[in-house]
Amino acid sequence: MARRRDEHKVSAFIELVAGGLSHRRAVHNAGWNQTDDSASVTANRLMKDPDIRARVEARRAEILETLKQPENILNRMMPLGRSRPPLVWVYVIRAVGMGRYKIGYAEADPWRKMATFQIGSPVRLEMVACWKAPHGAVAELHGKFNSRRARGEWFDLGDEDIRELIVLAGCVVEDAAAGRHIGGHGHETRFVEAPS
Repeated sequence: MARRRDEHKVSAFIELVAGGLSHRRAVHNAGWNQTDDSASVTANRLMKDPDIRARVEARRAEILETLKQPENILNRMMPLGRSRPPLVWVYVIRAVGMGRYKIGYAEADPWRKMATFQIGSPVRLEMVACWKAPHGAVAELHGKFNSRRARGEWFDLGDEDIRELIVLAGCVVEDAAAGRHIGGHGHETRFVEAPS
């Protein structure tokens, strides 16, 4: 039973790293309850495993292939030959321990907006991702996850939904730990950790 649970965590880790999350943050999000130092050790151990590294690279290749498909949100919004609409910061904020995510936008600093939300929130909020996209991308994402809407811009989403959301964004994904970019239409995307 424990072995199956660990394989589930490893699979989640692979998905999260392939989707652009830092290795340490992926350890936490995959379900290991560890301190930051322990998470770094676990992440390094996992990424040294040739099988896991190969699975991460294969999954990244699948994500890249998906990003090339014409049905991703940004391609639908910006047909060839048309000028790009102004960009805003699209963000995904998680209410820690609740399984709720806020999908919204900020014209300037998404961190400042999250800090404003934190003042009135009884639970800790955490930035999961933010990227530059046309304002209409938020409405597209709200429509995509409408059946999971809890209230307003808050949605009851699972890990698979978050991975799908990241792929739907169709932006450049920065894996800071690996020091490289995957994906893209040239928009800036950051999968981020809350500042210390």
